[in-house]
Amino acid sequence: MKRKKDKFKSPNKKIFQIGYIDFEKFVKKQNIEKKSIKDYYNENIASFRNEEKRLIDILYFSNTDNESDKRIQEIKSNPILFDEEIVSRGLKTDDVTLGYVNKSSSMENDNLMKIFREENIGVYGPYETDLGLAIYRVREIIAENQTTFSDAKNDIRNLLASEKAKNETFRILEDLNNEVAAGQTLEDLASRFSISLELLEIENNELPDRFKSDPNAKALFDNASDQINEFIVLTDNSLIAAKLDKEIKSRSLGLTEVSGDIEKVLRKENILIAAKSYFDKKLNINNESFLNQLFEMNSREDIFIEIKNKKVFRFNLDTQMTQELMARIFSLEEKEYLFFYDGDKLFLAFIETITPDDIDNELKSTLTAQRKEFFKRSLRQNFINNYLNFIKQNADINVNERLIESTLLNLQRTS
Repeated sequence: MKRKKDKFKSPNKKIFQIGYIDFEKFVKKQNIEKKSIKDYYNENIASFRNEEKRLIDILYFSNTDNESDKRIQEIKSNPILFDEEIVSRGLKTDDVTLGYVNKSSSMENDNLMKIFREENIGVYGPYETDLGLAIYRVREIIAENQTTFSDAKNDIRNLLASEKAKNETFRILEDLNNEVAAGQTLEDLASRFSISLELLEIENNELPDRFKSDPNAKALFDNASDQINEFIVLTDNSLIAAKLDKEIKSRSLGLTEVSGDIEKVLRKENILIAAKSYFDKKLNINNESFLNQLFEMNSREDIFIEIKNKKVFRFNLDTQMTQELMARIFSLEEKEYLFFYDGDKLFLAFIETITPDDIDNELKSTLTAQRKEFFKRSLRQNFINNYLNFIKQNADINVNERLIESTLLNLQRTS
């Protein structure tokens, strides 16, 4: 009981006053001349050529038998069956797609090169792979094209404005921190530097979403005192300073304050005990199928809102189930069941059948490695394109690990 008592505590609350200069708003205020935008487009015309890319899915057939050959031909004759085959394997399209593949990245794969020679969307193959025969589906073809100045000008304007705003931000940052060192408060600085002031309440040190993934913001709030120390640059180039106005420490709640929560906990536990007792008496695991028994129970009295069969795959996490629940499900044996809550709804999961892994660990490792290698090549090509745009060059460069590391370090220093 003491262990549960510790759960009933008020949150630790901190109220901060923050001063904030939004970088995106600052970018929009920048004045960029039309001539500068046009000059940038003309000087970097090659970077606005878009190579052909195709949206490609892939299905493997590890068994090279007549049944697999027949199924492949059926799918090729009727491409709609491609989706049916995905579903029959308990997969989703996202599990079998290669995504949008650039023509240049296909040069390292003979099968993809063949796919890019096809003129139309459709299903092609089968082709030999390390995982057996494979068929490829081309869902979309985006031909090579040139981004026009009209289409590119807004992006160019934003790029130039962002660079200009970034330089201006660092100048303002220096001025602001000189003022802070001289004893100026947030209220003193707000009107002079167009700073937005706001009160921010944080419970149990849980930062709001806009700051959650920013380590600079976390360090700022963790070290905040009753006076502002300095303005810092966030990862999105916005400027922020904070001071701690008030802290309300966590405390144990009295019985009157938590009686409603305790009632909900006890009600859930009682429902769980009653449900387990009911099914222990009613359910005959050695009799007919579990599903039929549920339908029979429901015909006598309304117990379930919905009854359905559902396949769950160990290596394809279901978005409707938490990892903890998946672990509990896969710890059960056939004919065992468990109850679990999702919000206020009580669910019953019964393990009717268990199908062993359909591929061995070695094949699974090969499949994973192949998927990782493809995404690595795609990331490499994307890095080349972005790097060329960043340094405003039109040249072939050799990307290696040292180049990637040094470039990222330089970007961190200048961002």
